Parts: sequence; C-alpha cells; structure tokens
Amino acid sequence: MELKGLKYLSEKCDGLLLHGANVEYFTGVARESGAYLYWDFSSRPRLYAWDVAQAEDTRRTKIKVHPLEELDRELPEKIRLGVDENSLSTTMYKQLRKSRKLVDISRDVGKIRAVKSKEELKIMKKAAEITGRAFELVAEILEPGISEKEIAANITSFFLLEGDGQAFEPIVASGRNSIYIHVNPTNKKIRKGETLIVDIGARVKGYASDFTRTFLVDPTRRQLELVEKVLEVWDLVKEEVYPGMEAKELYSLAKEAFGSLAKYWPYGLGHGVGLEVHEFPGINQKSDAVLKEGMVFTLEPGIHLPRVGGVRFEDTGILTKRGFVPIATGF
Repeated sequence: MELKGLKYLSEKCDGLLLHGANVEYFTGVARESGAYLYWDFSSRPRLYAWDVAQAEDTRRTKIKVHPLEELDRELPEKIRLGVDENSLSTTMYKQLRKSRKLVDISRDVGKIRAVKSKEELKIMKKAAEITGRAFELVAEILEPGISEKEIAANITSFFLLEGDGQAFEPIVASGRNSIYIHVNPTNKKIRKGETLIVDIGARVKGYASDFTRTFLVDPTRRQLELVEKVLEVWDLVKEEVYPGMEAKELYSLAKEAFGSLAKYWPYGLGHGVGLEVHEFPGINQKSDAVLKEGMVFTLEPGIHLPRVGGVRFEDTGILTKRGFVPIATGF
C-alpha cells in the first residue's frame, strides 16, 4: 500500500508520524531500525531512524533517511499530529503531546493493513506452511516424559532454520498448565491423561502466522468430549462468518454455542494477523469492527477447564466471498 492511501486523514490531521510495523508496511523499512516516518500530506515524506544504514538498506522507496536525533527539532510544533498510539512508547507519547495535539489514527491504519495484498498473502502462506511443519515435528517428538521446554526449544530452533524465526514466544502448556490462557513453557514433563496446547507462529519477511493445536496423550473420556465441543464451535464459526458480518456477532455466536462452558472461555474469538501478531480487527464482545473480504484474521475458540485440561484450536485465514479459508491446511 502506498502512503497516499492515508491522504484522506488530512481532514483531521496536519501531519502523520508513523512508527514500528506501520513504517515497515508503507516503506519496507525494517522495524528494527527504530524508524519514524513524518508526512505533512504535501511535501515529500521524511524518515528518521536510529539505524540509518539498516533503514536505507531495507526501504522500498527513495525516501531520504535522517538520523533519529533530528526528528525532535524538525518535527513541527502546535499541529494536529496523527499517531498510532499503540505503536508509541509512553515516553515518546508524552514528549509529543507537550506541544502538539495528538490524534489517534490507529484504527484508520489498522483497517488498511487488515486487507492483505496478493504479495502479503504469499509471504503469510509461507509462514503458515512452516508453522504446519512445526506441528508435525511436535507430533513426532511428543511422548510421555518430554518436557514443555524441550518441545518449545525444538519449535524455536525449527522456525529459525526454516524461516526468519518465531513470531512470538511459543505457548507449550500441558496438564494443569493448559488451563491457563498464556503461560511460559516449564520443565514440567508431559504425562499420560493430559492435554497439551501448542500455540505457535513462524515469521517470514516480517509477516507472522498464528496457529494453535491441542494434542492428546492417552486422553480421558471427558477430555475427548471437550475436544469435540471446541471443534464443533470452531467449525460453526468458520462456516457462519461472511463479509459484512459484525465481529461481535460472530463472537456471540460462539459464546452461545459453548453454553454453560462459555465461562471457561475468557478471551476473544480472534484477531487480525500480519506484520504484527495482533492487528485489527479484534473479534470479541466489545469490537465494533465489520469483517471484510480480504481481511486475514484468526478464529480460536477454546475451553480451559480445571481438573480436566485446556483445549484450543486456532487457524489464521482469509475471509473470501465463500467464507473463511485457512491460509494453510493439512495439519
């Protein structure tokens, strides 16, 4: 997407200051360069980077790169400055608002980034394919006695060798640990009669994937019933979602389908994925987003039941005219 796609924001801002993944999205500049992009809608955009050499080497355009220390003295004061509040550090946010009126444009940028181009999808499908092979690796090494940390270490190494590393720290949670929503891998060893949640994602050329699978080791009848219920809800939302549907409506559909078990599902149904693991749209009870064709997001219902275990399944997929289509299959 070209930066000019944001020119309509000139109605409520005098200029834009983008950072992080937003700069990478519009210019190609690696976020690791610590770059900021300023544009006043009329003159040429300007880049200010902590690592000038990296910014110049990774940019897709010929936008001139300046040292980051020049930003403070060159950025106009007493203007309406559009910023993505989610991407700014607290320190930078406080500094900017001292002499400027800050206008949050996170939703505007998020809507643009939510609909993926063919090139973005190609990259994301590669990240998803690598993630699928990582799940196959887990299935190969999974046996009673292996620890959560051992599994996580194998995944991390695999992502580094096959892609550009991991999109986020892997969640590998078994038994009692699987009833928690987010937990770091521990030295706990996998035992028979436990569920094992593996929530992972590879990164390729800056783009992330996000998938979750639940593995069973000599499961109990109650665990099998739980898996069956979560898969039933998962299939339901994938079948019912359509372009133009409100995100909160889809969430409510899943909540209702879970019935009395819904209280053990304390998180949202999904979220956008792209250069960041969590992007627009959020699919939860508070969301006012409308799901559109071309958006890439996750669907991840789950139940975390004390004394039984946790079960969660998640796919990253694209919303098409015919519905939700996972960007990778076969695992």
